[in-house]
Amino acid sequence: MPRPPRSPRPSRRGPQGRPDRAEAQIRRAMAMFTSGDRGGCLALLQRLIAAGGGDSRLHRLAAFVLHDGREYDRALYHAEKAVALNPKGSQARTMLGIVLDSMGRGDEALAAMREAVQLNPRDAEGWTTLGSALDGRDRFDESIEAHRRALSINPGHTAAVMNLSLALLATGRAREAVDLVRAHASRHPGDERLAQRLAFCLNYDDRATRGEINAAHRAWGALVEKRVRPMTPRAEEKDVLRIGLMSPDFRRHSVSHFVRPVLERLDRGRFEVHALFTSTRADEVTDSLRPLADAWHDVGTLTETELAEHVRGAGIDILVDLCGHFAGSRLGVPARKPAPVQITWLGYPGTTGLSRVDARLVDGLTDPAWADELPDNERESERLVRLDPCFLCYTPPADAPEPGDRARRDGEPITFVSFNDAKKISPATLDMFAGVLARVEGSRLVLKCGAFGVESVKQRFAGEFETRGVDPARVVFEGHTPSQADHLAGYRGADLALDTFPYGGTTTTCEALWMGVPVISRAGQTHASRVGLSLLTNIGLPELAADSQQGFVDLAASIALDPDRLAALRSGLRGRVARSPLVDADGFAGRFADVCAALWERAGNGPG
Repeated sequence: MPRPPRSPRPSRRGPQGRPDRAEAQIRRAMAMFTSGDRGGCLALLQRLIAAGGGDSRLHRLAAFVLHDGREYDRALYHAEKAVALNPKGSQARTMLGIVLDSMGRGDEALAAMREAVQLNPRDAEGWTTLGSALDGRDRFDESIEAHRRALSINPGHTAAVMNLSLALLATGRAREAVDLVRAHASRHPGDERLAQRLAFCLNYDDRATRGEINAAHRAWGALVEKRVRPMTPRAEEKDVLRIGLMSPDFRRHSVSHFVRPVLERLDRGRFEVHALFTSTRADEVTDSLRPLADAWHDVGTLTETELAEHVRGAGIDILVDLCGHFAGSRLGVPARKPAPVQITWLGYPGTTGLSRVDARLVDGLTDPAWADELPDNERESERLVRLDPCFLCYTPPADAPEPGDRARRDGEPITFVSFNDAKKISPATLDMFAGVLARVEGSRLVLKCGAFGVESVKQRFAGEFETRGVDPARVVFEGHTPSQADHLAGYRGADLALDTFPYGGTTTTCEALWMGVPVISRAGQTHASRVGLSLLTNIGLPELAADSQQGFVDLAASIALDPDRLAALRSGLRGRVARSPLVDADGFAGRFADVCAALWERAGNGPG
């Protein structure tokens, strides 16, 4: 999301030395926008433009406000008008690039952004906007260079820090991202954006403790709750409770594999299910989920204030956030407490940091009882509610190919795979993977994700393996495949899947198991590092989760070097999963319903 256009510098003066009228009106419009009155801001701008809007700044700000509301066609008109009125203005061209980028016109967007920084090479905002567009196209080296250019111009540029941290994460450099954001956050302790980004990045940092991660999230939550006042939720006695599932990911996204059982199977005699879709990027998965909800709310264009009012007005009794701090986060909504009971579940591997969220749904393996005994400032901000035996339920893809018959020929190497994002491949993960390859002579490792389609990322990771004594030729890097079926087919040539640490796989682990490939995981102290243990235990294979780096290496090597044991694990693995709680949609929906009803009653609202 772009930042609001910079305020005009107070240098344009009227006859009495006061700022000119246009400047004063632009400042007024910007103040309306930043206070949350997007409609009032746009109405004022439209009046000013109709009264003789020959000022490029008016059109640029109008383009920004319309873009913020996802009204891209109208935003494009004003962005083009801003450029026409001020052809040498770098900010107008940057805004044009932002709008074109959101419309999927990537080449034109990059051209406009490059023209902007050519017009004004000292525009830090222009450089980091260009960097973000490049990052979205997996052009990570250029992206990082552009963000660093922005910071060389303005070392305190928060947006450049935020954007650079994402580019570093995407290329597997979580430690660098954390150190970057932490340094800037320490200089700006009241900046909510930096506090949130630090909390988010810590999930991937293999140096971070559970207490440190939770404390960072709570620090962000304290800033937000200091700024935002809670509403008075509308609690009413009723026989059927209204649950609102809020997410930007009711589309081709991992969340869709796990939310379907709730949408399909939740007892409609007890609950009415409302889906609050907070994105505008619908696809065929969206279309398949839409009829499963009792009510579908397309709310992607609403501000957080507007969305909170919408939730309250819709009479949502239990609001369930499915996104947390990931892209598209709308945690400002539960921060306003529009529903009597508020839950976070599924989409994010940790706490929201908000005291106004009542519960976080986990299980006894991802978050054992000892998690409740941490010091107050190191615990999750929500009450941990354990949805045993497993906190989620997987819906296997209907188009998944059959598992491969992995009968290796004499001399064929053992093939390990890990299809997790590069951002999850920490130094600790690299140490584990390299240790396994060292123990299993002649074996190879296939790493697959979008970032590995980029040559510079492949070379960096190849160098990491080489410094650990592994011939880079033994590591195969693959980028995205065109379809989900093709992606799953990649498991047919695999013997064993290796999980990442400290942020393990969820969807990738489920996919590997469904495709008949055993997964070796490592359990740590955080939720993110213990999901593998929960998934494996729920299919009856808890012994595949180690509790240390050496244990991981020993376990993976011993299974790989024991053909009979490996064959026994692979035999009938899909059937084992199909019979397990991991895919028991009816059982999960029943437990989910009971937990929600108990939380409603615990809040003093009477039986639901």
